[in-house]
Amino acid sequence: MGTTDIRKDRILSLTTERFSRRRLLEFLVFGVVFLGCLPALPGIPLSPDTVNSRAMANRAVAHARAWFDGRVNEPYRYHDEHGPAFEIALRYVEGLTRDLFSDELAVNRVRQLIIRLFFCLSLVAFYAACIRFVGSWEPALLTTLLFCLAPRIFNHSFQNSFDIAFMSCSSICLFTLFTFLRLNTFKSSLLHGAACALATDIRVAGGLFFAITLGVLLLRFIHTRDRKILRNGLFFGVTFGVLMVAMWPVLWHSPVSRLLWVLTGNQHLISERGHANAWHYHIMWIGITVPIGTLILAAAGTLHRCYTLRRLDTMRVLQTLSVLLWLGIPLAIPMIFGNTLYDGWRHHYFVFPPIMLLVGAGLSFVFFLCNTPIRRRLGIGFAAAYLSFAAYKLVDLHPYQNVYANSVVRIWPRDRIVRDYWGLSCVQGVKELLAKTQGEILVTTNVSLRVNRAMFSSGELGRLRLIESWDPGSYKLEYRANLVRGNDDDPNVRTAHSVWSDGFEILRIWYRLPTRIDPE
Repeated sequence: MGTTDIRKDRILSLTTERFSRRRLLEFLVFGVVFLGCLPALPGIPLSPDTVNSRAMANRAVAHARAWFDGRVNEPYRYHDEHGPAFEIALRYVEGLTRDLFSDELAVNRVRQLIIRLFFCLSLVAFYAACIRFVGSWEPALLTTLLFCLAPRIFNHSFQNSFDIAFMSCSSICLFTLFTFLRLNTFKSSLLHGAACALATDIRVAGGLFFAITLGVLLLRFIHTRDRKILRNGLFFGVTFGVLMVAMWPVLWHSPVSRLLWVLTGNQHLISERGHANAWHYHIMWIGITVPIGTLILAAAGTLHRCYTLRRLDTMRVLQTLSVLLWLGIPLAIPMIFGNTLYDGWRHHYFVFPPIMLLVGAGLSFVFFLCNTPIRRRLGIGFAAAYLSFAAYKLVDLHPYQNVYANSVVRIWPRDRIVRDYWGLSCVQGVKELLAKTQGEILVTTNVSLRVNRAMFSSGELGRLRLIESWDPGSYKLEYRANLVRGNDDDPNVRTAHSVWSDGFEILRIWYRLPTRIDPE
């Protein structure tokens, strides 16, 4: 055997070994990702938004039926910026589950499992997009794992059918955009058009993905003068328009005028509140809910990409520009115009995939710096420690969605922080209260308790009586920003129980004494 043959055999052996190692690590990481769906099986409290989501899907289906019957309904006026595509799919699966099991708790579990599975499947698309963005699978796989272990995202991914589904579509759209830019084929244009249409039919802000795509395609055409780009761009636009209307029943009649109405319909929120959010609102929430290490890596990746932009090939430049626009425009719109289309950080979750792509670029730069055995071992040790801590925080804070993932929040005034916005701790608090008391208890009802009634056993429901007013001898649950509300100064009120998470009292249960005590 000659020297050339030996070299070829060695190269083939090393390639096979690296391929096998890559597939093994991918299997392990995505196995962990999909095992993360298991918490949905024993049941997690639903958010009160579930009621509105289901009602919106019912209205969309009713509107479609009315259209087929020849009647035209007026557009619904609740959550106008939301499209019903994903929620309609959940509605039919919930109906099938209800017919099979006749168990509302099983319906809720299946709902949470589907939302989580859609998020997990989108991580596969994100991983593929990250490989193309950074040019290497190792930092892309580590970035995907960090994405999955983001505590706030993980907790939302079981119940938030709007924002998590839209964020998942954002990941898918980034993957299809990179595929479209690389292949520039008819099939890739149709695939990206369908992905952008689905995103828009979940939240109308998905139209930004369509606009950014057109801008990037125009830049590529100016650079290459390839008419094929214009042809496939036309296919992309037609696919987007047709499917967007097809998956959103309210647009079946007068689609242009009604789409404009939806785009401007959120202005009633400003008139009700009298003002929009502060310009720094979303930046502040990103800063206190995303782990500090993730933010540092994203900043490093952004700076490194911008610094090396001139040395990158055309495809990498277009990808970088797309990611920066994907991140920058949605954050800039509420800062500049002060609108309430994004009335909270969770409405901005769709910018998290571009943030994580920049994290991938930062990790790729770190991998480049770890070019000696000692540095490599230090890097592996640091990554293992960081991932272990992230996993610990994820388990420790589950299932409460309003978590704060870094120490910056410790300096924030406690009365300014919404501890448990959706009241997911109400079920745990009432169950613990039932366990430490005897006989029937009266609890002032709230949306969280009503939507999660199925999570209580028949014995617990036999002892629990929900009432509308806080009467003497009854309990009241407080889970929003200020838990005190003046009750500490009331001699007729006592603290009966509390639920804590990450050093925060996220729920307090007050008890009003049955016999009134007059203050001295």
